[in-house]
Amino acid sequence: MRNRLFCPIGGMKPFLWLFLSMIVLASCELTPFESARNIHHIGIGISYRGTDLLVLEGPINDAVALKKSFHSFFSAEPFESTLLLQQGDEKGAYTLDEEDLPTKDLVIETIIRTLGGMKKNDLLIITYSGHAIEDGSLVLAPDRSDGLLLGGDLDAALLGVDELISLFDRSEATILLILDSCYAGSFIPESGDVSTIDSKNRFEDLWNGYRQIIERNPRLFVLAATTADNTSKEPRFGSPIHGYFTKALLEALDTTSKQVTLDQVYHHIHEHQGFPTEGSNKHLYQHPIISGGALDLVLRYSISPRSIR
Repeated sequence: MRNRLFCPIGGMKPFLWLFLSMIVLASCELTPFESARNIHHIGIGISYRGTDLLVLEGPINDAVALKKSFHSFFSAEPFESTLLLQQGDEKGAYTLDEEDLPTKDLVIETIIRTLGGMKKNDLLIITYSGHAIEDGSLVLAPDRSDGLLLGGDLDAALLGVDELISLFDRSEATILLILDSCYAGSFIPESGDVSTIDSKNRFEDLWNGYRQIIERNPRLFVLAATTADNTSKEPRFGSPIHGYFTKALLEALDTTSKQVTLDQVYHHIHEHQGFPTEGSNKHLYQHPIISGGALDLVLRYSISPRSIR
């Protein structure tokens, strides 16, 4: 196996090795292999039962299945998961009595508390399945007994892009944000909606890629179900129902490969999503995207000396 350089936040993309021989990244100390780390997962799933929004069948299934899948995927490393779910009571009514109800206050509190106990080499994965509005803001569970959102105070239940991303600046841990929601691409800078750099002017692109990771949080990676101007879909029938994006993600995580990167997961989703990724009518396709830049997050790796030679 060929040598591969690792750093605390992920692997260098192959085209970058020569470029980095000229530029020393102060934020990334090169080491022979990844240090020991802990994996934390916060899974958010909202059905909107009992609210005045369209009920979604997939989000609860998404959050629960992803917890199980990540537990298996990271079986060789310490893993903890917290689920914040809004399911509705047995009659389908809204209730504030659900344990770990993902209201805005609880979601923010959970993220801050989790990051506060994490170290530099740790990885936090946040998954969200639910509604979002056109600017990308996540629609969380309303903190009112009648469950009203559109007919109540919708703004109080919205977690905006900048508001959420600002929470990550409190920690040096690596964060992977996975969003199965409409307009999820709003969480990715416009210049970073591709996973690789492909241009004839390779040096200029490498330099721009380096500048991009300096100008934004270099420890934040985003995998989004769709672009900033399109919606995310789920099938009307099936058992269990998952969002098309999440279903492909679960399939990607079901791999025996010893080393798996975020780019590899993305390409699997793009190639195997059970819904068109292109088209002329936005209602008939959704295109998953990934944050770009010079680094690729190594999700699973082998630390065997034989794999580094």
